Amino acid sequence: MLFGLAIAAFIVPSLTLGQPPETPSAGSSPAAGDSATQQQTVSGRIVHIDLKSGAIAVRAGDSGKVLRLEVTKDQAASVRRGERVVVTYSGKTATRIEASRSGP
Repeated sequence: MLFGLAIAAFIVPSLTLGQPPETPSAGSSPAAGDSATQQQTVSGRIVHIDLKSGAIAVRAGDSGKVLRLEVTKDQAASVRRGERVVVTYSGKTATRIEASRSGP
């Protein structure tokens, strides 16, 4: 019986050494590799503003792709269609909008 306990004392810790660390729970901070939560920046022109739904569309200057982002009503009211902006966003939500130059 004592021999069985001694073996178990050595085997159990060795089994946990090869396992990856515990994954964070749902309430903890997001992983660094999660692209949906990483902040990204795009510069371009505003091509569409929807004040009712609180969304803007920005055409990226380097690729020409249009990125639709959710914004607050204050952010949407502070910009104009055609204005050049630099937008910092996380996922599909704009966190910061800066005018880089005046409109067209």
